[in-house]
This record gives sequence, C-alpha cells and structure tokens, in this order.
Amino acid sequence: MNMLNTYLPQILIFIGLLLTFLGGLISFNRDNQSKIINMKKIYLILFATLCTLTSTAQFVAKMEVKEDIPGLCDKNEVYALFPSFKGQEEAVCPITKEQIIQKLNSEVAFLKDNPKYKDKGMIGLVINCKGEVVKCKIDNKTKSPELDSQIEAVFNALGIWKAGKLNGKEVDTSWLFSFKIKNGKFVLE
Repeated sequence: MNMLNTYLPQILIFIGLLLTFLGGLISFNRDNQSKIINMKKIYLILFATLCTLTSTAQFVAKMEVKEDIPGLCDKNEVYALFPSFKGQEEAVCPITKEQIIQKLNSEVAFLKDNPKYKDKGMIGLVINCKGEVVKCKIDNKTKSPELDSQIEAVFNALGIWKAGKLNGKEVDTSWLFSFKIKNGKFVLE
C-alpha cells in the first residue's frame, strides 16, 4: 500500500497524458471545429486533474546515506523535512538561530585572531530519531580548515534536539545551516 501511495500521483499523471493523446487521435478524424472543442475539454480535464494531484501530493525528500553513521535509527529512512508540508516536522534545535550565532561568535577562537576575516559556508547535521546529533560536517567549507573544525565543535555541543517527525513518527533527519562571516563575526543569512 505504501508503494501505491508513493507512485499514485505519477500514475494518475501518466493516465491523464495518455487520455490526452488518445483524445487527440480520436478527434483527429473529425472536422476541425469538433477537434478544437474536444481538445479543449480534454486539456481542461487534465489541468483540473493535475491541480488536484499537486494540492494533495506530499513531497518527501529522502537522503541517501552512503557511509555508516553510528547512532542512526534507520540508515534507509533519513529525511530532509519541510514543515510547510502536511505531516512533516523538522528537527528543532534546543537553542534559537540567534543563540547559535552568539555561541559561534563567543566560542570560535579563529575569529578572535582574525578580526577582519570574511567568509561564508554551510554545515550539515544529521539528527537521529532520539534527537542526538550523529553527524556534523561542513558542507561548503570556508577558506580555513581550522575554522571549519571549530564551527563543527560548536554544533556538536548544542545538546539534544527535538527529533523530526514524518506523519507523527520520529525519524532521522538532515538539517542545514548557512552562515556568513563579516568583519570577523558570524551573521545570520
């Protein structure tokens, strides 16, 4: 049943396109006026079907985990969740983004030694179904490996998160945080 729910929108779109094609072939043998009216009806039905499907479809992004990540609840079920979609709740950090920026600015020693430093980057986290950070890695590296390792240390020490949920079930999730550094200080992007 789960597989049918996953592919149902694609199946219905295919059927709609097939009906459109067949409708074009059937009306091809009629006179031009009749052909235009029939094609308009078919396109209207197809448009209404597509609108209905997209309004009820749920987008779920599953992350492919290639390496072994100790602490994951299920290596095959790691998601990037979008709270704007029904049934999806992304993992929630124990502190706000503003507090993360404050921690970065106070705990990253590299920037104290480089007050004019300017850069940007992105860090990716994997939070398991228990709310534990099981992977923390800079995705878009800065110009300094030392800075990258200090940023990772701050994110690894954020504490226990509220686990992400998919349709009410706590799941392993990925979480991205983009940052900018201007004049030796982290700023929200």
